[in-house]
Amino acid sequence: MSGNAGSTWMDDSFEGMRLLPSEDGSGNPLHLVLYLSVLIVLLRKNEPSDRLWFAACVLAGFVLFCALLRWQSCHSRLHLPMFLLFAPIVGIALSEIRQAWVAGSVATVITFATLPWIFCNTSRPVYRIPLLARHASVVKDSRRQLYFNTNIESAGPYLAVIETINKRGVQNIGLESGGNPCEYPLWMLTRTKGLIGPRIEHVKVQNASRSLGMLPFKPEIVVVVDDEGNARVQEP
Repeated sequence: MSGNAGSTWMDDSFEGMRLLPSEDGSGNPLHLVLYLSVLIVLLRKNEPSDRLWFAACVLAGFVLFCALLRWQSCHSRLHLPMFLLFAPIVGIALSEIRQAWVAGSVATVITFATLPWIFCNTSRPVYRIPLLARHASVVKDSRRQLYFNTNIESAGPYLAVIETINKRGVQNIGLESGGNPCEYPLWMLTRTKGLIGPRIEHVKVQNASRSLGMLPFKPEIVVVVDDEGNARVQEP
């Protein structure tokens, strides 16, 4: 289903819940079912309680969230605070069930359901399983490789740009980008110990921030980063 400018962010199109090993786009169906089940139990008790009022506040927060913020493809990660807020209510509800195996079963299912997101997620898997994932591991691979986990194809162009900058000893870099580009690797890979490196300033800014006063700056080269995360060098 396609969205419109009034309900979705930028060029995003609305999609239903997805089960992807990604921190940006994956849904939380098991947690949602668990929380809704607990909420139904609280409502069926037909008596006011601190837990019911707390749950109502969390639900109201979710409604306000949906009313004030446009839908975007990575909205799922913004839901995390509300899921965390509701977790104590679920914990208390499970502790009150007389059959201990019920709480144990819920905990076991939730734990095993996390394994694909731990070992095969697209941004920082704990340990890469070769047959299931091609992304770098936080345990055995380099930090440089991890920068490109979410866009492996952009690693080659980026590293070529970094090599050009290092060979020429560039000290003033203009950065031309727009939309939602991946520019973080440029900032980190041109620095020593994360601090010492060339000056990088945005150029050809098109949004409202272009009116802000800036110190005089003349780039030696311009690095253009497109919305796909690809980088290339351009003469100023």
